[in-house]
Amino acid sequence: MAKPYNYIYEQLVKSEDDVAGIISYSVYKRQKMKFIQDFKKTHGCDPSEAELKPFLDISTSPQQLEFYKSESTVLTEKFLSHVLADDLNEREVFFL
Repeated sequence: MAKPYNYIYEQLVKSEDDVAGIISYSVYKRQKMKFIQDFKKTHGCDPSEAELKPFLDISTSPQQLEFYKSESTVLTEKFLSHVLADDLNEREVFFL
């Protein structure tokens, strides 16, 4: 039997150039990897589809989807802040 398809990518990413959506999806994937790693530590094996289902159910809830989007915004703002600070430092060195 084939694995059931998870539509979370389509729920988070609206187009090929939706950078915020792609980052949101990576936040979801990071959380899923952490869940699987923790499960392995506790049980010594990968979770079955049935054992993974509660995580998938929660991860596709409206509240969790909003969390992924919010976390994407935070990560993007941090990235831009670092880039702009580095750019400002380079300009200060160049013009001094």
